[in-house]
Amino acid sequence: MGNLDDSVAASAIDAQRNARRLSVRLKREHPWGRAVGCALFLGLLLMSFAGGFLALARRMPPEGDNQWVPYVVLGVFGFVGVLLFLSGVHQWFASRIRETILEIDQDPIPVGATVAMCVRQEGPVSLSSLRANLRCVERKHEWNTRSDSDGNPETYKTTNEKELFKLNILDEQPESIPAEEFWEKSLTFQIPADARPSLTSTDLEIVWMIEVWGKVRRWPDFMHPFILKVVNLEC
Repeated sequence: MGNLDDSVAASAIDAQRNARRLSVRLKREHPWGRAVGCALFLGLLLMSFAGGFLALARRMPPEGDNQWVPYVVLGVFGFVGVLLFLSGVHQWFASRIRETILEIDQDPIPVGATVAMCVRQEGPVSLSSLRANLRCVERKHEWNTRSDSDGNPETYKTTNEKELFKLNILDEQPESIPAEEFWEKSLTFQIPADARPSLTSTDLEIVWMIEVWGKVRRWPDFMHPFILKVVNLEC
């Protein structure tokens, strides 16, 4: 009987999560799990690399006047690894909080349009603030060639990001949200009439997004970037 009650309860909360307030549910720019796993993996990899070579250097100490150089390099690798690992742990704890649900009434969004939006946050969580910023960023990609470890040419990319637009569209204090309950807020915002439309190419991206920032009491904070598609209907 207990299993049946659990099934009914699970069905009820799933129905609330899946219920739509508006026609378009936005997706996070990158899945949260991927970001957490990447940070943890790279952090452990760099720490293992530094630790392994440090042990080797102690068994076979480098010779010459610059004996300290390998230790400095390994220390940098280890330090970066620790920072990445701690970042992954922070994100893992933050990911225990249910992802904010963002819905809008249109997609794509014409330049100059007014957009209806609904924000929902599921508990349990105690938030001192929940904010959302409408942002537009320009990402310029430069492609260069270098030699890999075998001397073969390989292509790599560097990206420079510049903020073109930012506007706060939500600033609330939801306080404590009980488990399996939702805090909800409806609002509208406007895409500027002179906005540059979304663009994706090899060398240039124009990205519109809504960043949701949650400041959590006694727990790691979170940030979710949700991508918008903005178009110029006159072109």
